[in-house]
Amino acid sequence: MIGTKGTLRFEKDQMPNIEVVAEAKGFSSKMKPLPVRPAKVKYTNMHGGLRQMLAFLRTGAKPETESHDNIKSLAMVFAAIESATIGRRVKISV
Repeated sequence: MIGTKGTLRFEKDQMPNIEVVAEAKGFSSKMKPLPVRPAKVKYTNMHGGLRQMLAFLRTGAKPETESHDNIKSLAMVFAAIESATIGRRVKISV
Protein backbone atom coordinates (compact mmCIF):
# COMPACT_ATOMS: atom_id res chain seq x y z
CA MET A 1 0.00 0.00 0.00
CA ILE A 2 1.25 3.45 -0.85
CA GLY A 3 -0.14 6.54 0.83
CA THR A 4 0.69 10.19 1.23
CA LYS A 5 2.61 9.53 4.45
CA GLY A 6 4.44 6.34 3.55
CA THR A 7 4.31 2.77 2.29
CA LEU A 8 3.37 -0.58 3.78
CA ARG A 9 4.55 -3.78 2.12
CA PHE A 10 3.48 -7.30 3.09
CA GLU A 11 5.42 -10.20 1.62
CA LYS A 12 4.47 -13.80 2.25
CA ASP A 13 4.21 -14.50 5.99
CA GLN A 14 6.89 -12.03 7.04
CA MET A 15 6.54 -8.96 9.24
CA PRO A 16 5.45 -5.94 7.18
CA ASN A 17 8.01 -3.46 5.90
CA ILE A 18 6.95 0.12 6.67
CA GLU A 19 8.59 3.33 5.49
CA VAL A 20 7.29 6.77 6.40
CA VAL A 21 7.95 10.10 4.74
CA ALA A 22 10.87 11.83 6.46
CA GLU A 23 11.00 14.81 4.10
CA ALA A 24 8.60 15.57 1.24
CA LYS A 25 10.12 17.03 -1.93
CA GLY A 26 7.66 17.30 -4.82
CA PHE A 27 7.30 13.94 -6.53
CA SER A 28 10.06 12.32 -4.51
CA SER A 29 10.34 12.02 -0.77
CA LYS A 30 13.06 10.90 1.58
CA MET A 31 11.80 7.88 3.45
CA LYS A 32 12.79 6.39 6.79
CA PRO A 33 11.99 2.89 8.04
CA LEU A 34 9.43 2.47 10.79
CA PRO A 35 10.19 -0.51 13.02
CA VAL A 36 7.38 -3.03 13.42
CA ARG A 37 6.89 -4.70 16.76
CA PRO A 38 5.62 -8.28 16.60
CA ALA A 39 2.01 -8.75 17.67
CA LYS A 40 1.57 -9.87 21.27
CA VAL A 41 -0.66 -12.80 20.42
CA LYS A 42 0.08 -16.48 20.63
CA TYR A 43 -0.74 -17.33 17.00
CA THR A 44 -0.09 -14.86 14.19
CA ASN A 45 -0.15 -14.69 10.40
CA MET A 46 -1.53 -17.76 8.62
CA HIS A 47 -1.50 -19.89 11.78
CA GLY A 48 -3.67 -17.37 13.60
CA GLY A 49 -6.08 -17.05 10.68
CA LEU A 50 -6.48 -20.80 10.35
CA ARG A 51 -7.06 -21.19 14.10
CA GLN A 52 -9.76 -18.51 13.99
CA MET A 53 -11.42 -20.20 11.01
CA LEU A 54 -11.44 -23.55 12.81
CA ALA A 55 -12.80 -21.94 15.99
CA PHE A 56 -15.62 -20.42 13.94
CA LEU A 57 -16.43 -23.75 12.30
CA ARG A 58 -16.41 -25.58 15.65
CA THR A 59 -18.07 -23.01 17.92
CA GLY A 60 -19.47 -20.19 15.79
CA ALA A 61 -17.09 -17.70 17.50
CA LYS A 62 -16.86 -14.59 15.34
CA PRO A 63 -13.35 -14.19 13.81
CA GLU A 64 -11.49 -10.87 13.88
CA THR A 65 -12.20 -10.37 10.19
CA GLU A 66 -15.10 -11.75 8.22
CA SER A 67 -15.48 -12.22 4.49
CA HIS A 68 -18.48 -9.91 4.24
CA ASP A 69 -16.20 -7.11 5.50
CA ASN A 70 -14.09 -7.55 2.36
CA ILE A 71 -16.62 -8.64 -0.26
CA LYS A 72 -16.63 -5.29 -2.08
CA SER A 73 -12.82 -5.25 -2.18
CA LEU A 74 -12.87 -8.79 -3.58
CA ALA A 75 -15.41 -7.71 -6.23
CA MET A 76 -13.06 -4.87 -7.18
CA VAL A 77 -10.11 -7.26 -7.54
CA PHE A 78 -12.07 -9.66 -9.76
CA ALA A 79 -13.33 -6.74 -11.87
CA ALA A 80 -9.78 -5.41 -12.26
CA ILE A 81 -8.59 -8.84 -13.44
CA GLU A 82 -11.48 -9.10 -15.91
CA SER A 83 -10.89 -5.53 -17.11
CA ALA A 84 -7.21 -6.25 -17.77
CA THR A 85 -8.17 -9.43 -19.64
CA ILE A 86 -10.81 -7.89 -21.91
CA GLY A 87 -9.24 -4.42 -22.21
CA ARG A 88 -12.21 -2.33 -21.07
CA ARG A 89 -14.00 -1.16 -17.95
CA VAL A 90 -16.06 -3.62 -15.93
CA LYS A 91 -19.03 -2.46 -13.88
CA ILE A 92 -19.27 -3.79 -10.34
CA SER A 93 -22.72 -4.64 -9.00
CA VAL A 94 -23.02 -4.45 -5.21
